[in-house]
Amino acid sequence: MPSTTTHALPTNPRLSGFQSAAAPPGFAATVGDGAGSATAAPAPRAAPRREAPARVLDRYDVFPHIEDRLTMTVREWLVYHWTMHRHFTKYLGLKVLKTPFDWIVLGDILQDTRPEVVIAIGCYEGGDTLWMAHLLDRLDYPCQIIGIDLSPTPLSIEHPRISWVIGDATDSQTVARVAEICAGRRGMVIEDSDHKYTVTRELLTLYERFVAPDCYFIVEDTIVDYIQMPPFPGPMKAVDEFVAARRGQFVVDRSREKYIVTHNPKGYLLRVGENGAAR
Repeated sequence: MPSTTTHALPTNPRLSGFQSAAAPPGFAATVGDGAGSATAAPAPRAAPRREAPARVLDRYDVFPHIEDRLTMTVREWLVYHWTMHRHFTKYLGLKVLKTPFDWIVLGDILQDTRPEVVIAIGCYEGGDTLWMAHLLDRLDYPCQIIGIDLSPTPLSIEHPRISWVIGDATDSQTVARVAEICAGRRGMVIEDSDHKYTVTRELLTLYERFVAPDCYFIVEDTIVDYIQMPPFPGPMKAVDEFVAARRGQFVVDRSREKYIVTHNPKGYLLRVGENGAAR
């Protein structure tokens, strides 16, 4: 008795919807072992595999897109910016370690309080120090900047408003030199050094005397305590202790955090006026 075997037609999934259901010539749907039996045609050769083209880096499109990051949390943005800003935020080619929002707020403070001297502790490459000097040029009022840093790197920046003091900001000779330059003028202080609790605590104590009523002692990067980034402990503990011990002298001015996103939460310390209240 002849055997009957049914062979399915070979299919090509790439041609789905275009193949005929009828058997092509030379291929029978039912094949027997007697005379006249059809012989199966060889299966079609598979289409050659195509490799995906190599992706070419587009130098005009290397950062995340906002439409793809609308669910990013503030914490995620802060960590992202913490990594990116030291490489891509610059002023006249000099790196600036500030968020764009804190940069704007610093300009507001200079315009609102008009200090006669600004003491900047920790200047990195000096980008924001030079920017402050140029802003003060535009504001056209007498104000000098004292830049303090351990590294001599900022010395390459020259501007009539900037005086550099190279050394440890906690050293008594550094403090004495700053006092000499200040000469009793209305001052504000920006503390942006290594942010360790012990260092911040000491700098707050050493430099508070240079902050005039209605001017600020800005402690930067207090955000590290909120996003669990080193150093541990960070500057926030020092700020809390400082303000608690000086009630009626300094207040935390959170109105300077108007953009919400800041590296300096609770870091804008305003010295109250002589009447016990800030104007």
